[in-house]
Amino acid sequence: MAGLPISNCYIESIEQKNQKSAHTVLSLDEDDPEALEAASSVIAERMRDSDLDRDQRYAEAIAMARKATQTVDTDISVPARHTAG
Repeated sequence: MAGLPISNCYIESIEQKNQKSAHTVLSLDEDDPEALEAASSVIAERMRDSDLDRDQRYAEAIAMARKATQTVDTDISVPARHTAG
């Protein structure tokens, strides 16, 4: 079990990077379904029953998840087609 704390630190580091990346994408496109899902998942996974702001964070995660399901079909970027000329 000596490796457990290292594993937890590694997982927390990945979660923090995922959350930072998701928020960066959301600052550019607030309707990006993948970023909304990633951010809501990290919030939900890191939440503890003892957190003082638990209800606020829970509401934020739920709102992001709902928005992700609403924008998943409409927020699709299709690159312009280039024709050989």
